[in-house]
Amino acid sequence: MVVPLGLPLSLALLNNGKGKAMTIRATAYHEAGHAVAAIYLNVSIEKVDIIGHERAAGRVIYADPDQAEQEIIDMWNAGDRDDARVVQWVEHRLIVTLAGAIAQRRFSPCSDWKYGMGHDNIAMPGSDIQTVIGRIDELGFRGKVAATYRAYLEAQAEALIIKHWPAIKKLAETLLWRKIMDADEVHQLLFGAYDDSDIFGGDTAE
Repeated sequence: MVVPLGLPLSLALLNNGKGKAMTIRATAYHEAGHAVAAIYLNVSIEKVDIIGHERAAGRVIYADPDQAEQEIIDMWNAGDRDDARVVQWVEHRLIVTLAGAIAQRRFSPCSDWKYGMGHDNIAMPGSDIQTVIGRIDELGFRGKVAATYRAYLEAQAEALIIKHWPAIKKLAETLLWRKIMDADEVHQLLFGAYDDSDIFGGDTAE
């Protein structure tokens, strides 16, 4: 299941007087927020990158589901909204989706994180918040209930970002050099031995 999460390219390239280097660094923190949230919520990812694509300046790609997860996906697709496993599966992915803009906001409050979160009634088509709004609607929440649930998800995402900020910073700053990292490399960076010489002296993806 390939599901990209990331900062829309048109937003990431806005200068806002801070220069291209700042927007690239903000993108790195955005994607690192997604990736670290996924890891700590046991959401499997395939890779994270900030190399820029047609629709996004960076992406986190979910890994293909294993058998257990596929069963949950099948339950969701069949319309099951009551099973606790399905609810947790959806909720974790919504928190991961929100975590990008929250990490970006924490790193750079003056960057364009509002577009990803839909603040001030701003929501880009295909943005992370549009995904969240759509899933909340599919869960059957409307009006004030939907707004309350969204606020709960944002609070969960923000708490996770604050708790794991050192890991997000470490991954973001590494992404600035590496540009692209697969799941094994991210895990090695955060939890195991990692060769820093590869960051500064090895080949990097362009």
